[in-house]
Amino acid sequence: MIRCPRPCRGARDRYPITAVRLRRALTGPTGGSLMFIRSTALAFAVVTLLAGCSHESLGSTTIANGGIVVHGADVVLHGTGGTEASLDATGNLVIGGHPATVTEAQRQQLQLYYRGALAVRQHGIATGKAGAAIGVQALKSAAMKVTGGDDAHADASLDAATRQVDEEASKICLDMRQIKAAQDRLAIQLPAFEPFAKIVDDAGDCSNRSLVWRDAGRSVTFKSGDGNGVRVARTEPASVWGLRQGDLILAVGGRPVDDVDDLIERLSTDKPADARLHIRRGNAEQDVTVAGRDYVSLVDSRKPSAK
Repeated sequence: MIRCPRPCRGARDRYPITAVRLRRALTGPTGGSLMFIRSTALAFAVVTLLAGCSHESLGSTTIANGGIVVHGADVVLHGTGGTEASLDATGNLVIGGHPATVTEAQRQQLQLYYRGALAVRQHGIATGKAGAAIGVQALKSAAMKVTGGDDAHADASLDAATRQVDEEASKICLDMRQIKAAQDRLAIQLPAFEPFAKIVDDAGDCSNRSLVWRDAGRSVTFKSGDGNGVRVARTEPASVWGLRQGDLILAVGGRPVDDVDDLIERLSTDKPADARLHIRRGNAEQDVTVAGRDYVSLVDSRKPSAK
């Protein structure tokens, strides 16, 4: 769990907010506006909550039920048996006031862990700001519908704000995967890290659920199904790599894909050769060939950063 800074933590923890839930709350289950006064009051409440959560000066960000605490540039780990450690950008790990002796390879993993924790905070703030934008756009959309203005334009702006929340939230998933990967390697390589080896027990429910790719004015949003392929949830423009919104990717090079992780793994194996995607479009199935130069940035974007 990723928590907001303390002043607004309680409300948001009790009422988790997603882009879809926000939009439904602000515009109604069918997409049409609720009564303007009701929408206005709720939108202002959401804007106030999320804008408050997004302000960096409000306090600490806690991750994994308090196992990781990020305060400014400081990262503190809370392990088993009350063990506490601090970690800095250079990979220095201090456990119970005593610096841990680490190899260069272990230091690199500690740096990845540290960067992942700071990235969770950064992208959490960005998600909060994007969520606040949904509230603002919902106000405009509701006002347009009441006054008879250009509500189509307002709805399009609301769609864009919703996509931004999804995109920022997907980055948090990647950040958590980076932390988890570094944690697991450190648990094997560094005995002193043992009290902190189980802080992140998984990478989050969304780790293999969705992925947004953007490059040079093009974008594709992939979403995992229920163990039955990967849905192309959105494409901008209408066709990217021969894929269209609504397509269901069933296999890559004859190998079935169940979720986004499978898709990336299959493409990583084929890289940099052209990839043959078997898809279902409507009621018909067909193959789509994607050039290696096109999908390589998608594969690379899914890897933990090594910077």
